[in-house]
Amino acid sequence: MNFRKCLLTALLAAALLSATPRQSSCAINPAPPGSPVKLIFIHHSSGENWLADDNGGLAAALRDTNYFVSDTNYGWGPGVIGDTTDIGHWFDWFVGPSSATYLAALYAESGQNSGYSRLETDPGGANRIVMFKSCFPNSQLGGNPNDAPTVGDNPLRGQDASSDYMTVANAKGIYNDILVYFAAHTDKLFIVVTAPPLVSGDTDTAHAANARAFNQWLVGDWLAAYPYHNVAVFDFYNVLTSNGGNRNTNDAGAETGNHHRLWSGYVQHLQTVAGNTSAYASSAGDSHATAAGNSKASAEFPALLNVYYHCWNGTGDCPVAGLHADFTADTTSGHAPLTVNFTDLSSGAASGWDWNFGDLGVSTQQSPSHTYTGPGTYTVSLGISDGGSGTSLKTKTSYITVTPDPYTVAPAAGSIGTEIVVTGVDFGTAKGKMRLRYLDSRDRPKRKSLHVLEWTDTRIVGRLDARIEARPSDVMLQPRGPDPVVITGAFTAMAPQVDALSPAAGAPSAQVTVDGSYFGTELGKVRLQHLDGGRVKAQKCDVSSWTMDPASGASSIVFTVDPGLAAGTYDVVISNKIGSALVTAGFTVE
Repeated sequence: MNFRKCLLTALLAAALLSATPRQSSCAINPAPPGSPVKLIFIHHSSGENWLADDNGGLAAALRDTNYFVSDTNYGWGPGVIGDTTDIGHWFDWFVGPSSATYLAALYAESGQNSGYSRLETDPGGANRIVMFKSCFPNSQLGGNPNDAPTVGDNPLRGQDASSDYMTVANAKGIYNDILVYFAAHTDKLFIVVTAPPLVSGDTDTAHAANARAFNQWLVGDWLAAYPYHNVAVFDFYNVLTSNGGNRNTNDAGAETGNHHRLWSGYVQHLQTVAGNTSAYASSAGDSHATAAGNSKASAEFPALLNVYYHCWNGTGDCPVAGLHADFTADTTSGHAPLTVNFTDLSSGAASGWDWNFGDLGVSTQQSPSHTYTGPGTYTVSLGISDGGSGTSLKTKTSYITVTPDPYTVAPAAGSIGTEIVVTGVDFGTAKGKMRLRYLDSRDRPKRKSLHVLEWTDTRIVGRLDARIEARPSDVMLQPRGPDPVVITGAFTAMAPQVDALSPAAGAPSAQVTVDGSYFGTELGKVRLQHLDGGRVKAQKCDVSSWTMDPASGASSIVFTVDPGLAAGTYDVVISNKIGSALVTAGFTVE
């Protein structure tokens, strides 16, 4: 068995450890129970919506996976204990002075206290699974995210969510209190459902961060040392913090987002979307989740419940807490150069990431971008570590396919008069338009038309005549029939570049040859300039020859020094429609 393949999220709520230890083979069992299993759900309004057939549909989903569902609601039970489902109330339910009375009634309950579909036949006997959930006001927690659990007397015991004692530390202490009861009753499976998030207008950044941290503690830390299999957590909170674009569209089944689910054979607790408030609030003032949010939870929870049930029942292995590397990409194929944005989907408390992109490229970012410059098929791997001995590796063979760009542009750089040749397919035979598109020095989009010299189905030639800035440009082709073609960053307009002046000194009326690149084929200007009294004085020179090879850009100029120039050293300036080149102290008049 490859242990890495057995690693699951360290944030997984199922540190479902057994009273009867057994060797794990990682054969977790997501199948429904073989015969109906009685389940009771303690809830209020948000749970009622989740159960309802015309909202979240959870009860129908559990019915279809062989669970006989009953529930408690407002007004239920001895002393109407059903009215109290805040975090502080769980102490009363499970370990308070009247808990034996409450729980005897709970285990015997077979009725429905809200409307939903369920199995027609009660299989008889006591409820074997107890689900319990507090409502969204319990996501308004004080204190600090990393506060340790309260030990001993806890002022939150028996209190509701509006209590001044509603803090991270006290809430953790309550769950530690009730864990003692769970450990003494391994004949029952207890499923903690985290409280749903608040709408953003009903909380603030600090309280929302506390809620996130508290639920992460429940999922990842609370059960870390618990020695039995009969407790698990479903992170309803996390599930409701990402959507599919709006509050009425969910992201169930999406690779990314915030989830708690069975994914590719593993229990996955994932957060790729930032945010600690509800993504499905019914309105700006109502934190009840929409049907879309509740339906997402119903899509993710039943398979997890099956895994938890079989782990507890001994009919399937238990999830193994740890690291599980996984990732996705926003695209897996395209033309070179291809930029791919990778997203880390790993489960567990990873603190280090090592990416290998298959083309000698590497990264240690959590979710990097990488550009493939050449065609080929590339295998990508991600290794993660937790800073200690925990590691996991995910490799996706032949994951990225990069094909050659179907269009070629030559030359890649040029000046005024350069003939830009584009080869490809399906341009059509009717002459269209050819442009250069770029951002100017103020980042404003600009377009310059080229003079089209040739247009065939496979080859287009356009000449650069227009004034343009020296910047990289996209080549844009607009055939008359087919769709437009944009070749990104394919051509760069170049300002003149000077390699040599000869001679570098001489008498007035001397002829000087300047060699370099990208002077252009049109006559530009040559000036000799110097400082005179703190001001630049320039003298235009007569040009007798101005040439450039349109293909290579190799250029040469011959100019005559003005016969009236006084002796001294001058800067030489070569300019055209694109820009200029300055040769400091380039020529001395003797």
